[in-house]
Amino acid sequence: MNRKQIIKIVLVFIICAGTAIAIYFGAIHHFSREKKTIAKKYDSSKIKRKLAYTSDPVQLMQKASDAEALKDWKQALQWYYILLQNLSDTDPRKGMAYHRRAFCFYQLGQYEQAKNTLEFGLNNFPDMPDLDEALFLMAKIYTNLKQYELAYKTYNTIIRMFPARAEEAKQLQSQLPEYSKHEP
Repeated sequence: MNRKQIIKIVLVFIICAGTAIAIYFGAIHHFSREKKTIAKKYDSSKIKRKLAYTSDPVQLMQKASDAEALKDWKQALQWYYILLQNLSDTDPRKGMAYHRRAFCFYQLGQYEQAKNTLEFGLNNFPDMPDLDEALFLMAKIYTNLKQYELAYKTYNTIIRMFPARAEEAKQLQSQLPEYSKHEP
């Protein structure tokens, strides 16, 4: 190898090494800037404060009830969803949260979603508070879905389980379009 070839090889090596170093430090700078952006966006202390504020079931239930009172059904649905995530499966409030969530879907005219939510709640939490109210809602949902047979059976369940509300259930049952087909 002559001297010219050695100089060319050394120059190529220096250029490659310089380029590699520039790329390396450029990448480090880019990623450190990106890391700072992510750190700002997801400040863990803020997240912890927010979770600490929103994980208390009593506060969540109150937020959901407040949204319902304002007829902000979508916001109430969100609060009930968060509430459900923060309740154990043995907590009796979980059944009530499904009931109230179904009510919000009902108010939004999303009857199929209301039906699925309330059926899940009734099947998994049969001892929920305000079971009579949940059953009345279920009958209304079935009626809106034109599932009159199921509405009729649900009113019969109310009549059987809640004698104090039997007259109200009979009155609503008699208004079902296909009621005459079910008379004994």
